Parts: sequence; structure tokens; C-alpha cells
Amino acid sequence: MQVDSDKINNILRIAAEKRVPSISAAVFSKQEKLFEGHFGFSNIENSVPVSKDSLFRIASMTKAITSSCIYQLIEKDILSLNTKLKEFFPEVAEKEILKGFKENGDPILSKPTNDITIGNLLTHTSGFAYEIWNEKISYLYSKYKNNLKNINEFIANVDISVNNAKLSIENGYYCPIIEENDKSFLIAKDIRHPIVEKI
Repeated sequence: MQVDSDKINNILRIAAEKRVPSISAAVFSKQEKLFEGHFGFSNIENSVPVSKDSLFRIASMTKAITSSCIYQLIEKDILSLNTKLKEFFPEVAEKEILKGFKENGDPILSKPTNDITIGNLLTHTSGFAYEIWNEKISYLYSKYKNNLKNINEFIANVDISVNNAKLSIENGYYCPIIEENDKSFLIAKDIRHPIVEKI
């Protein structure tokens, strides 16, 4: 198998010059590396070029990676789509559903009727939400953000380190569930990788 390295180099070089600060790319077959190229700068101010050792923040591209890891564990019968999240993090069983707010701003909570499963995490139906994209969670954070003691008490925040996989309030893991089987853009992938690390 062959690739047109010159063509790829030209496309990526132009992109790094005109559209993005930097690009690092590689193409592999099952047997070998077919292409590798690095363009632009990892530090523009100091003109540090991108290399194979440069670190990138890849954000939501981790979803495919962590999902693949989960499915490998499913193939090995270590997990299943019906495995309950509370088997790994028992405190998740204590989460309640944030239904709304009272006139005085206090949250209205209810008990969930279903357990969150691996399948829920993979399909973004766990009910956990990012505060930046969910109005209720955003309001909750704004209400308590200036009083860490209260928000810790309310959200029952406990830092849990599992092989360096940390669940903490900063990433919203311990916020209430917004709705059972909710299909909005959720933080499920942020919970998947601590499961993989724990196993």
C-alpha cells in the first residue's frame, strides 16, 4: 500500500501556513507507517516547531478512543452494555435527578428509577451534563460557585482517585443527573476513561 506523501505534505503545509497554527499527522497500515508529517508551531511566540513529541489537547476526539477501549473490554467479557456504573463508582447510585428549581432558587430533586449503565455512557443517555451546555446545571453552578462548602455539601463532592483517574466537581461528574435517558451532549466520555483505567 502506498500514499502520495508529497500531496499530503503540500496540503498540510498550506493548511498550517494559512488556516491553523499546527498539524501533526500520520498514516499507518497494519504492517507499517506510510506517512508522517509535522507542520507549523507548537509555540508560535517562540517559534517552536511541531514534532512527533508535541502534545495536543484533542478534546472530544477522545470519545472514539475511550469507546473503542470499552468495546474491547466488552469483547473480552469484562464489561457488557448492561454493566452498571455503580459497580465501579458506588457513589453514582446516590445521584438524584435535577427537575428544576423552587421560587427561592433551591433545587428540586427526585430519585432515579434506573441505574446508569455502560450502554448509557456510550450513547450519551446517562443524564450527566456539562454546565456550559445545560441551563439547569449552569444555574446550579452559578448559585453555589461562590460558596464551595455549600456546593460540596449539596453535590456530595468527594475527590476519588483511581489509578490517577480523578472524579471531581470541576468536571461536573458529581452534579445531579439532569434527566434519565437524556440524549443531549453529555459528559459520558469523561466517565468512560476512569472505568478503563480502573479495570
